[in-house]
Amino acid sequence: MLIGLILILLCNKEVRSKDLVTIHFIKSFVIKEHKPTYFISYGLCWKRNQNLKLLNELSNAGIRSIFSTHISNYQGHETMFLLDLDCPWPEKLYSNGSASNLFGFPYHWLVLNSLEDKSNILSDVPLSPGSDFVLASRENDTFTLDELHKTSPIGEVLSNSRGYYNGTYFDIRPHKELFRRRQNIMGHPLTMANVIQDSNSTQFHLEDRLEAQHDATAKISWMVVKLAFQMLNATPRYIFSHRWGYKQNGSWSGMIDDILNNKADLGRMMLWVIFTALMALYAAYSANIVVLLQAPSNAVRSLTQLSQSKLTLAANDVDYNHFVFGMYSDAVRVEISKRVKPSHGKAHFYEIKEGVEKIRQGLFAFHSIVEPVYRLVEQTFLEMEKCDLVEVDFMMGFDPFVPVKKDSPYLELLRVSFKRIRESGLQSAINKRMQVPKPKCSHRISAFSSVGILDLRPVLALMLYGIAVSLVILLIEMINFKMYVII
Repeated sequence: MLIGLILILLCNKEVRSKDLVTIHFIKSFVIKEHKPTYFISYGLCWKRNQNLKLLNELSNAGIRSIFSTHISNYQGHETMFLLDLDCPWPEKLYSNGSASNLFGFPYHWLVLNSLEDKSNILSDVPLSPGSDFVLASRENDTFTLDELHKTSPIGEVLSNSRGYYNGTYFDIRPHKELFRRRQNIMGHPLTMANVIQDSNSTQFHLEDRLEAQHDATAKISWMVVKLAFQMLNATPRYIFSHRWGYKQNGSWSGMIDDILNNKADLGRMMLWVIFTALMALYAAYSANIVVLLQAPSNAVRSLTQLSQSKLTLAANDVDYNHFVFGMYSDAVRVEISKRVKPSHGKAHFYEIKEGVEKIRQGLFAFHSIVEPVYRLVEQTFLEMEKCDLVEVDFMMGFDPFVPVKKDSPYLELLRVSFKRIRESGLQSAINKRMQVPKPKCSHRISAFSSVGILDLRPVLALMLYGIAVSLVILLIEMINFKMYVII
């Protein structure tokens, strides 16, 4: 009886020591990540005392942790899930995890495995290039860690060694940054949705600098995106749309529809501004007044001043402008929108050439993308006319980058790629190569302009008033003189 009791205690002690190895490994792994962690143990079939021991060890290390039997939409880069393949929940987890995108970036996974053949179990896991999915396979008291990911949702599972644990955790990754470990997606095709609105021939001249006057923004976007694709070793593809994309009757159109329906992985860059050109005031009557009036006017420097000015307000006749002016509810922008699109009468939408010509003539404000306006200004404006150009930002928004679907498996890789392109100066170089900068006012010419009779009306009226007043004064003096003579 005593011998039997001793054997039972020894057996229990052996089982407990194995459990402690697993618990200590989990604790070491989380600590070595060197980041705040919210630890979620999903569907563990461990004994209650083992679960409590794990919670206690993690709590002593300052790590928040819970046990869960269902998947929710957890948020944040600090979330790490623990899964044991010896427990019976994996298949349910795969379907739930896929629906909530929990297997992609930014979530972390630590999966315990003691099965010899794990390929069938993990082949259907919806991994992506941004997945941080670590498989820890145990043999005796040693854990071997492998990172699993896929270059595409339907690709095969790829494995890379991450480290091992034999009482001490050793991280053997060549780079700690996820981007540097996953930036090779092995030629998987990525598609960009591009918007062309000036000319259909743009799609044939994206990089050769021909027809530079057409769709400069689309060309710049493609050149930058192609660099990002090359950094990821992706096969670049593109599709074209003639609209940015707007929601009508519950469905999207244009580029946004291409991204939402997985026809494309990302879209082109976007930026709008509004231009105003103040009239070059007529010179007259003296050199001092001419110099004063030829200086750039400060009458319009904000949206409020623009809405109160006597300028004619108009916009480029492209599809997005018909939507932009209905987006805002503040009084200033509503007033500007009403002047561009009056409720009665013809809306003020013009082709780009006609709009720039009206800017040159003066007293005209034109809402458009920057580049084509500047290009035409350089070609058609006189030097003194360039000095009166003023920019006013109508949308007051940030400079957006490239739209990517929110749950895209390539989101993190593309984000880092675009940051590196911008920080290296490549994007700035492409912009300078393809875009015309704002025209500089090299020198101000004190030239006289032709003045018509109608333009002189206020001056003539003032002269008539002066003559009338002088006649009245003359009459008074004559009367006064005669009164003194009589006396």
